[in-house]
Order: sequence, then structure tokens, then C-alpha cells
Amino acid sequence: MQKKLIALAVAGLVSGGAFAQSNVTIYGIVDVGIESGNSGFGTKTRIQSGQSAGNRLGFRGEEAIGNGNSVFFTLEQGFALDNGQMTNNSSHMGTGSGYATGAGTSIGVNTGSAAGVQQTTGAGLFQRQSLAGIKGSWGSLTVGRQYAPEFLVTAAVDPFAAGLGGNNGVVLGGAGFAQRLDNAAMYMSPTMSGFTFGIGYSTGSENNTNADTAGTGPTSVTNDSANKATVAMLTYANGPAYFGLAHHNTNGAAYDPTATGNQTGLAKNKSWLGAASWNFGSFKLSGTYFRGDTNQPGGANVVLATNLLSVGKTADVRAYTLGVQVPMGAWTINAVYGNRDDKTINEKDFTTFSIGGEYALSKRTALYGAYTKFNNKPGSALAAGGGVINTALNTGLQLQNQGYDPNALQLGMRHSF
Repeated sequence: MQKKLIALAVAGLVSGGAFAQSNVTIYGIVDVGIESGNSGFGTKTRIQSGQSAGNRLGFRGEEAIGNGNSVFFTLEQGFALDNGQMTNNSSHMGTGSGYATGAGTSIGVNTGSAAGVQQTTGAGLFQRQSLAGIKGSWGSLTVGRQYAPEFLVTAAVDPFAAGLGGNNGVVLGGAGFAQRLDNAAMYMSPTMSGFTFGIGYSTGSENNTNADTAGTGPTSVTNDSANKATVAMLTYANGPAYFGLAHHNTNGAAYDPTATGNQTGLAKNKSWLGAASWNFGSFKLSGTYFRGDTNQPGGANVVLATNLLSVGKTADVRAYTLGVQVPMGAWTINAVYGNRDDKTINEKDFTTFSIGGEYALSKRTALYGAYTKFNNKPGSALAAGGGVINTALNTGLQLQNQGYDPNALQLGMRHSF
């Protein structure tokens, strides 16, 4: 049961009813388990937290301000149960960072360590979500760190609810895909005949200067437009049907003017993501399709698999997933197949298949398990975009060699409050 902190009686002594209609809800998820996986270094068995859902402690507050309007906020902190650190990632082996970096995803990613060394990187206080907004019959407007449209659309149909090794995001990430956006304002319309649309803008890195500044590498630079993003989404939900379409247009984080190809500015990422599901009652089918590309101004020509030259194009990705959920009493069986097609000549392609189950011990507690297997093409490697086992917290097992096919078995328990 969610615990509500209704305005305390003592608050009335302090401000005479200023808090009379406000309340704060404390909520969270505690998820812990064991993973046994092999990505080329031999089998690694480790305690993992946040495998099926990222561990979190959150606070939601809302106050009615009249005329059907209310103001609200969400503050959500991630943590690793296995070592108690405040982080957006749990402990991991190697240097995997999960979803490819996009606008606003740089906070809390793994920074790397020697292969096979357990490490956790700390992050900001409310790094999962930190936003405030106002809402009414006209819709809602939120400002702060918040979920990005492409993530919301794909998570809505993901049989694994954006968790475990076979979640949709490990196939669809990169080339503009982002889980969250920093410094973002988002408008969401009210639902009209099942339709909802949203549009948002992120001011990006906010260097607070018009001049280029030092980037993340010895010769890289970051300018005032770094990580800026324009995003939009349209969804339809009615009865058993769901459909979502999202678009991201994001800038890169930094560029190297001395690099081969004479880069002259930030990379431009554009992506589209569509998702759909239909609940037949005895089972639910879902699917997603993603297309994204990255163009580097002044970059070198990249040879595409079609033997065509594309000036400055450094990524051209097509990907899709197919999923199924089968409820059986307290059990739910989930399965996802994913395919990622790299259109460059390197053909950093992979497919993945994951099957798992969940058993509800109660309305708030469940046991879960899943087995995931990747099949990487010879051109695929972790640094080059190959498939790698990830969890809800974006931790991965680094690939040992190009073309290695990683696999993992994940078991655990999740409790919501």
C-alpha cells in the first residue's frame, strides 16, 4: 500500500492552512536477484539489483489550486541494493553502459573499469526523475528531468516492462533514442477519443556560454547546443488496442575538430519509433519498429551496405521487436524476439531472444526469471554497437570478442510499495 503523508497537523500551526489540500506520496521498488551470464570472459555469477525494474525511492506531491487545475512534482532516486549506493546503475562486470548515449542519458552511466572488475558509479540525488508541473482539463506541462517519448512508447508495449536482458531497449537504442531528457519542458494533451499527443524541448547541456568549452576528450569540444532535443509523440489506447509513434531530434554531446574527417560541429541524431499491442485476453501480442541515423557535420564518408556513400553519416539503424505475454493465473509468461540491422558496411547486426516468467506472490511482490541469448554478426562488438545483455538499470557484460554471442540467466524478486 502506498503511504500518504497528509499535511501534518503541526503544519497548520506554522502556516494556518497553506498546506490544507496538499499531500505527498512515498513510493518505490525494491528489486534484487542473481545473474549468471557469459559474454566471452567465462561465466560470471553476480548479485544484481534492479534487474526487472530499476530500484527507486520516489516522492509525488500535488495540490489543487482551483478551476480544476493542480500543481505537482515528482522526485525519484535510484539506488543499488547490492551495495547501498545511490545510483542509476547496479554493480556490473566490465564497461557496458546499456542504452546508447542520447540527449540527457549521460547522468549515471557506467564510466568503465578493467574488464571483469565489479564497479558501480554514483549519480545525482534524484537522477531517475526530477520534475514539477501544472495540469488541468487542458492537459499538463512538466519541466525538469523526465522520460523521453520514445522510451514511453516502447515501454508501454514491452512484455518485460523495460527490464531484464531481453527488454526492447537493448535492440532499439542508439541514434537518437534516449530514456530521459535533462532540462526538458513537455506538454501532454488530455486524452481525446483514446488519442493523446505530446511535444517537448530540451535545452541540453546548458553550458551557459556561447563559446565552445572543453569536451569529454583531450581534443573534443562542447558548445551551447550540445544535447539539445526536440521530441514529439502520439498514442492511441482504447480497449485491447494500443498504438504509439514517437520522434526524437537530438544533438550530440561533443565533437573533435582535429579528428579524421575534419568534424565541424555536433552530430545530429534523428529517429522514429512505432509501437503497437493488442490484448486478446488469453494472450497479448506486441511489436516495435525503430529507425535512426546520425550525421556528423564535416565527417568522413561512410560506406553503406548498399555500396552507396553517405557524407558524414556515422550511424544508420533499423530495428524491430516482437513480443508476447501469456497470463496464467498467478503466472505470466513473457517472450521477446529482437532484430537490429546496421546499414553501414560494418554490418554490426544482431538478433536476440528472451523468454521468462513471473509469479505474483501478492499484489505487490513477484518472483521472476528470464533467459536471454544474443546472436551477433562478426562486425558486432560492444564499442561498435553489438548486442550485449542488459538489465533495467542499463548494466551490461562487456563483449570479449567481435561476434561473440552472450547469454544470461536472471532470477530475482521485486517488491513495490
